[in-house]
Amino acid sequence: MVMMLLAVRQYLYFGTGISLLLLLWFMSRSSLSYEAAILAPPKPSELIPSSPQAPPTHSAGNATLGFQSILALSTGPSWRTRGLFAAANLTGLSIQVPPQPPIHPDLVRIFETMGPEEIQHPAHGASIAWLAHLDIIKYTIQADLDTALIIEDDVDWDVSIRSQMIQIAESVRNLTKIDTFEPAPYGRDWDVLKLVGAGQDEAFDISMMHACQAGKLKCISVLPEVLHQYFPNEMFGVKSVVDIGNGEEAGPDDPEFEHVMGSTENILESARCRALWNQKCLRFVASLQSPVVYTAL
Repeated sequence: MVMMLLAVRQYLYFGTGISLLLLLWFMSRSSLSYEAAILAPPKPSELIPSSPQAPPTHSAGNATLGFQSILALSTGPSWRTRGLFAAANLTGLSIQVPPQPPIHPDLVRIFETMGPEEIQHPAHGASIAWLAHLDIIKYTIQADLDTALIIEDDVDWDVSIRSQMIQIAESVRNLTKIDTFEPAPYGRDWDVLKLVGAGQDEAFDISMMHACQAGKLKCISVLPEVLHQYFPNEMFGVKSVVDIGNGEEAGPDDPEFEHVMGSTENILESARCRALWNQKCLRFVASLQSPVVYTAL
């Protein structure tokens, strides 16, 4: 009987010891886990709330103004391209100048006589210019560009062009009632988005306008324009490429006038003049209110 009680007592002592060891082990593990939880650095997402995603219109203020590419039509290096790239560097724009293929004289003659006889036909120089535009449109298609902003190498814009384009993108989306989640800054419910002034009732430009009015193309124009041609100083009598193509005598060489500031219509703070002379060179103010978007129906 005594032996049995002793054996039972030994088992009780042994079981109690095992329980104490297990309790100490559990408490030490819990303490280590608690210390690790305190010492572990918090995740950034736990400290800083995530910023809201930028709206799609924000990309209209990037280096290509929300288009896949900005393409400049140019016959080669000149005062036109030097001013163009100076303005682009100032405003942070990325502009490409694709090679311009030669235009066959027969094609120019055919273009000059297109359409009914009673309409006004483009002059020789203007025909060359419009065919050059057609070539750069071909380039856009061959390069498989989703969108492209096509400009000429003498174009000018305001130093705030990138913020202006964000406003234009917002207006275009409101006009076309684009879904909020559409990622393209200007949406996709348009074929032509025109940022320069309208032309006269002639040539290729107006043919496109007629297609817009007939509903064959979805066209949107921005008024007042945010892009405009820069003019060298008038006292030098510099001729445009179109004028020279029409047979007018070429003006002075670039070094004779390039260092003298010219002017740009409708652009309050010219990027060209700011980059080259650190001055404004507004030629004529047609309208300086915020851009308004119109559509041809």
